[in-house]
Amino acid sequence: VPDAGYSQVVNKDYILGMASVLGLEERYSGMVDQKVVSLYAPQGQVMVNVNYNLNLVEIRASRLQNDGERVVDEDVAPRLESFDTPAKLTKLLQTIKPPLPPSPDNNLRRKRKRVNDSAEGGTERTANAMQGITSREQISEWNKNENDDEEDIRSHVLELEEEMESLRQKKRKLLSSIQKFDQKQKELVQEMTEKMARRAQEDQALIQEREREQQLVLEQVQRLHRQEEAERQAERARQEREEAAQVEQLANRFRQLQARTCPLCNRVFNDAHGKTQHCQAVHRNTCLQCGRQFRDQRSLTQHCNATNHW
Repeated sequence: VPDAGYSQVVNKDYILGMASVLGLEERYSGMVDQKVVSLYAPQGQVMVNVNYNLNLVEIRASRLQNDGERVVDEDVAPRLESFDTPAKLTKLLQTIKPPLPPSPDNNLRRKRKRVNDSAEGGTERTANAMQGITSREQISEWNKNENDDEEDIRSHVLELEEEMESLRQKKRKLLSSIQKFDQKQKELVQEMTEKMARRAQEDQALIQEREREQQLVLEQVQRLHRQEEAERQAERARQEREEAAQVEQLANRFRQLQARTCPLCNRVFNDAHGKTQHCQAVHRNTCLQCGRQFRDQRSLTQHCNATNHW
């Protein structure tokens, strides 16, 4: 059983194209659903049914009726052949008698006609098959040139093979170009990926460097703030000490002044002894705290003991 690629090549269009190259005509057989193509040569004695579903070729004898229509000769048993390659199918189709060979200057026209027949789906071939053979003289003339026509067929087959080989080479070149392009694209993508990865690493390193610099600046600012705060605290402590010393100094001076000042008359003496002598002489029976005068020293003492005015 041929593979999928082969089954796509050998189909009705392929068979009709090969029949056009070999000068064969298509004959309607009523078996389109069975994938059968019926072919015959207008001047030949053989008809074939090509079953491209089962890869079989049924070769049958043919004859001409009085009206020129070609029919199957029922007296001759058919022959069944199988094919597994397009080349073998071509060889089996060559068993049918070909038409007259064209003149050398018509080779290019026949080649173009084959291309047009393949593109138009066999319409012109079907019309030629329905047209039939016009005269016995034409059949005789075709039979005389049979050998030359076979050589022409072989040359056309070789041309087809050369064209197919050229197409295969072009296909290989195209595939090679596509592979090279894909490889270049892959290399370009790989290069861009590596470049982007390097750029990402560089950006990451730059970001980390900036973060370290910011961290250093932040630490330096915090250190300066702590230093300024310590300096401010030291300055406040120094000022507090100076103020406390000044207050203490003023308190000492006030106590010294108070010790030399008479609380009743506010006279200031040179020392505490002068103050004591003054108070004993002038304010002998007077309380120095509240300024009350008493009759004698005993009453003053009782008052001081009672009010704690010492």
